[in-house]
Amino acid sequence: MFVGFSCSDSGTGGDNGDPQVENPNDDQDNDDDQNDDGDDNDDSDDDGSGETTVEEDKEHIELSIDNALSALEDLGKGDLSVAIETFLQANAGEVDAAWAEDMFTELEGYINTSSIEENHRFDFAAHAGTYTWNSGSQTWTKTSASGQIVLHFPSSSSSNSNDVTVTLSEYDDTAVVIDGDGFYLPTSLSTKVELDGTEIFRFDLKEIAYSDNALPIPTALDIEIFTAPFTHQIMFAKNSNTEYQFSLTVDNNGTLVTGLDTKLTLAHSDYNNLDEDDFEMLTGTFNLTQDLAIDFSGEIGTLAALDDPSENQINSLVTAEVLYQDTKIGDLEYSAEAENVIIIYKDGSSETVDRYYERFAEELELIFHTYTGDWVSF
Repeated sequence: MFVGFSCSDSGTGGDNGDPQVENPNDDQDNDDDQNDDGDDNDDSDDDGSGETTVEEDKEHIELSIDNALSALEDLGKGDLSVAIETFLQANAGEVDAAWAEDMFTELEGYINTSSIEENHRFDFAAHAGTYTWNSGSQTWTKTSASGQIVLHFPSSSSSNSNDVTVTLSEYDDTAVVIDGDGFYLPTSLSTKVELDGTEIFRFDLKEIAYSDNALPIPTALDIEIFTAPFTHQIMFAKNSNTEYQFSLTVDNNGTLVTGLDTKLTLAHSDYNNLDEDDFEMLTGTFNLTQDLAIDFSGEIGTLAALDDPSENQINSLVTAEVLYQDTKIGDLEYSAEAENVIIIYKDGSSETVDRYYERFAEELELIFHTYTGDWVSF
């Protein structure tokens, strides 16, 4: 069941025929001004109304960014990240993994990947077994096993033991026809990676179903991925021949890190003849954190058909609202003058979103600098 899907048109803004996103909170602002008359202290948060000032809204956005970066730092320092850094000998975006390439090249003598291209199928049963790397002879040995493929190898070029175990199991597939040729596509698969007996990565293809059309596209998908300490849940569903839904959630030990819930509407169901303007509507919600979200709606097909859309056309076809703890705190619009996206706060003031995403990108670079090196250039 795709219980994670929750996006709807109701949370994505008003009339797409309006050339500009209006500020629906003006009346609320006027009420706030009246309530503040004669009171030197802003106690609006204490009167039960839940209203915030624009300055507080900005602080809440900054706080949400801090929380997102803190979660990403947990990932950057997590067991999987450290293991990859060691395995690839990564440093400032540079890797030295020649030893690992040599090791897995030797594995090709046992696991015949070229047969996949020839037979359009991965023969899991034929490859089942336990494969163990011998650092002394630089060779693999295989022992018989059924139902799974197990690899034992070292975590680094200097490791004295095979402290990494990769296990592939629960593989199944189904026959499909693509352009008259028979292929086998996976329907289930479980993969896990352990370091010194501790699980640091897991990939579970729990469900996938394919259409019986000429182009067998997925009609249902359920994937769970564990990248210590994060858990990623990916879901996809076909609601109708012209409506599809996608959901991604990432959590850190039960706390939402980020999420995306979208619905795509197509103009028709002739998938072999879809043009860019046939993608009629995209709606959804993006959660930067569990507190900060963006509700959006876009007539992307109409927008794609425009050669050089104006500011008014862009803002009438695409709407986005910023919410903090489910309360709207601003709108996002495109500004031709700024050549950028701006956030319009509830008091009518605005600024480009550079203020927020530049700091986020710069600090994100520091967290993953070992792998990426320098990539931010504002």
